[in-house]
Amino acid sequence: MVTPDGLLLGVLLCEEVDLLALEPWRREAAVDALETLLCGIATELVLTVRARRHRLEGEGPGGEAGALTTALDLHWRERLAVTPTLHRRVAVSMRHHDVADLERELGSVLIRLAAAGIPAHRLAGADLRRHISDGGLDLTRLAWIDQPQQAWIGEHVARAAVLDRLPGGSVEAGWMATLIHCPVECDIALHLIPTSGRLATGLLSRRMRHLGAHQLLEAERGLVPDAGVATGLEAARRLRDRLARNAGRPLRLWLTAVAFGDDADALEMGWRQLRSSFSATLGGYRPGHFEHLGSALATSGLGPPPGPGKLVDSRAAASCIPWLQACIDDPNGYRIGRMTESGLPVSVAPFDEAHHANANIGIFAASGQGKSFLIGGLVIEARRHGVEAIVVDPEGEYRGLVERLGGEWLDLVTEAAINPFDLGEDADAAAVVVDVCAVLCEGMSELERAAVEAAARTAQAGARAAGERARLRQCLDELGRTAPRVSRVLRRFLDGGLAGFLDRPTAAAWTRPLVGVGHREVREELVPVTTLLLGRLLWELVRRAPRPRHIILDEVGMLTSHPALRLLLSQLARRSRKHGSSLVVATQNIQDLLSSEEGTVVASNCSVVLCGGHRAVEVAAMDRAFGLTEDQRRRLERAPRGEFLLVSGDRRGMIQVDLPEVYRAMICG
Repeated sequence: MVTPDGLLLGVLLCEEVDLLALEPWRREAAVDALETLLCGIATELVLTVRARRHRLEGEGPGGEAGALTTALDLHWRERLAVTPTLHRRVAVSMRHHDVADLERELGSVLIRLAAAGIPAHRLAGADLRRHISDGGLDLTRLAWIDQPQQAWIGEHVARAAVLDRLPGGSVEAGWMATLIHCPVECDIALHLIPTSGRLATGLLSRRMRHLGAHQLLEAERGLVPDAGVATGLEAARRLRDRLARNAGRPLRLWLTAVAFGDDADALEMGWRQLRSSFSATLGGYRPGHFEHLGSALATSGLGPPPGPGKLVDSRAAASCIPWLQACIDDPNGYRIGRMTESGLPVSVAPFDEAHHANANIGIFAASGQGKSFLIGGLVIEARRHGVEAIVVDPEGEYRGLVERLGGEWLDLVTEAAINPFDLGEDADAAAVVVDVCAVLCEGMSELERAAVEAAARTAQAGARAAGERARLRQCLDELGRTAPRVSRVLRRFLDGGLAGFLDRPTAAAWTRPLVGVGHREVREELVPVTTLLLGRLLWELVRRAPRPRHIILDEVGMLTSHPALRLLLSQLARRSRKHGSSLVVATQNIQDLLSSEEGTVVASNCSVVLCGGHRAVEVAAMDRAFGLTEDQRRRLERAPRGEFLLVSGDRRGMIQVDLPEVYRAMICG
């Protein structure tokens, strides 16, 4: 694009990322990468934050899924009508007179942004025109009137605020947060232009002489020393020393904010909020009298910045990061809530490989924090998207939901039979039979294990000749001769509490699109063998029929007390991605998982993690596992019901679970 002053403009549009929400080490690495970027630029760099209202585009399939989508759209339209929310998209613009140099600079900036963890893409053609026009500038016909207090730009009125003084003293990365989060539609631009060391040294020398003379005048007249003069003099000395040591690169910095309104009253309301937000940064500003139009052009990268700017080094400029709001809005994702601070809808697509390394989901929240409600929302959203699900529920909480969604609810022992001989090929199935007998007998000797395997192979051969699947009962006669202890124990369970579970063909309901399995009534002594077979069956379903499917294990901490089950869970967590499935694990106490190596694999392998309110000791365990910031730790220790920290790849943010009433009725009855 050619700007009004004859330069060529290139624009990179960044995804919405909150660098301050990343792990501390990643945040520091991002700031270092941005400083490296600023040290390498050879032309003007403009970082523009464009705050615009979120627009909801309704779409939906037919049938039941269409009804759910319609309910979601209506829910969010009502939400956004009451509390308007703003997207804050950051664009990186560069201007140069030579197209080859501009392309080289943009390519270098794109690489540095990726190193800082900020995904970005180049705008061209219609996308570039749409980006410029979204700033209120009609490129084909721009009617403008620049007045002292505001400028009329097309059908909009604008007013600019220009940085007049940087914050006194040292600041940390993110000091512009109050301005960036200003709740009005506006443009905020940070212009950075490299300057020579010689010019910077001259400017600093004159500044120090001026401030030094002011101090001498105060001493002569016996005036109270001005703290601002002393602070400015000390800052100038530190900057001169850093530049003398070549510890940073000198840059000229401009900060401009432009508020927009449809009329004078709307502009005045937005201007008051923008002015308060600018003041909260502890930096000084001045109204841009007769500079409103120029400021609007500058924020879009179409013109030079107003005023003389401020001299800073690259390290100080890197602290002016504008990437301070995350947006987790995957296309065609599960719409489960809203961002707590911005109010933006949250949409997570766990099977989207562009955003997630795998589709595994971890939900960790104390009792009463809304974990079950969130899982119910995930089940409904999976149903809306046509994704299959198997819900393993120890307390029977999801029975009503599964049946309302047209799924089938099974009692694990009496209705969800699992034949160990169906779990794998002949050799694998024999090994499963050995594991089952070892769990029932609470351990076996090597001779007994060999006898069980031989009996299993004999039963397989006999069943194959008869054209049917082998059964455990067919092993009893041979085991009575070779391993009598195992035979007696196995007979007890086949004729007792597990007769309907171990001695029938595997239930056909396991292959249906939505299945809920309850095992609340399982006796304590039967829990190890039932959960072992359940884990084996789930793995067989994942391996034999690869397709998008959620395997939801509520209260997974109860399963980690058995080594064989921990191994199965870690196998599912590691390998389900290759077969298109998603392992969803939920527990009240994350330390149940993190206390073992296999459990740690399960927890850390989830690409999407939702952490709810916990006690301080559990939050400390989460900190070690997920690298929380100090603010995130405090938020989790006092999080209300339904508020979670969502970790989705490189994106993080506190969310509030927010579902339509029809969803709530289906979950809660």
